[in-house]
Amino acid sequence: MTETQPSTLRLLRIVRVITAAFKYCLRDFRRLFLVTWFVCVLASASRLLAEWLVYPFPQVPEWMLSTSFDPPTWLAPILIMPWLAMGWAFVLNEMFDADARRGIIQTPSRALTWIRFELSRPVLIASAILAATGLADGATRVAQFHILALAYMGGYDDNALMILAGIVAVARVALFVWCYPLAGLVLHTGRFSIADLRQLMRGNWLRVAAIVLLLTVILRGIDQLMLPVTAWLFGTLTESTVWTVQATAVRLAIDFPFQMLWTLAWGITVGIILHTLTRATVPVGGND
Repeated sequence: MTETQPSTLRLLRIVRVITAAFKYCLRDFRRLFLVTWFVCVLASASRLLAEWLVYPFPQVPEWMLSTSFDPPTWLAPILIMPWLAMGWAFVLNEMFDADARRGIIQTPSRALTWIRFELSRPVLIASAILAATGLADGATRVAQFHILALAYMGGYDDNALMILAGIVAVARVALFVWCYPLAGLVLHTGRFSIADLRQLMRGNWLRVAAIVLLLTVILRGIDQLMLPVTAWLFGTLTESTVWTVQATAVRLAIDFPFQMLWTLAWGITVGIILHTLTRATVPVGGND
């Protein structure tokens, strides 16, 4: 184990996993920034494209619009999630490979170590998994909205509707608990195997679910805490009161640190879960 490896956890302890993830992110931020900045830029550009397709007047069919997504179109996870998968690939490579060179752009004269890009089979499979997860997440939100609307309108068994809404919420959490480790496993091992995932997660489903929920709450909490600052910066840098490409580019530039934090936090957390559950002793580290 090298000095850049997150601490090995003998048990998958919920708070300790989250703490280790943020400690690792802070300790090795410079190297992690170098390997993920480009995919985060691509994710922001894809978000800009998705918003352009919706605002100020939708340029996609009405059936492709939904407020359950951000931006409010079913295309959002398809456009954005592949870059998240690529970012995870580079983060996992830094965590679990002593010679972390995944995705380095090779030119005829030299290797561009400061930029990473990869469209390999594992990255494409993981992209499909994460995009499908995002689509299913939006679908469960739509389902919950309609269930709660029926409860508000009356005329139906409220208890049954609340139970159904709860089942949908549990299904959403289960979706992330299954798909995030599966995507990480594909990126780390290069293999898509449900059997490997079941073996890995046996007896740990509830712990991983708690980790997913806690990390989601923490990241959304940070976003809300920073909202007054980002709103002030946006108001300072632009006076636009309507959607424009320029104003959106400014907003996405302000949100870029959070975009990177989201990518790193999830990638590192998935890496720690995989490392802990497999009891791996592979040297971890990388070159700047």
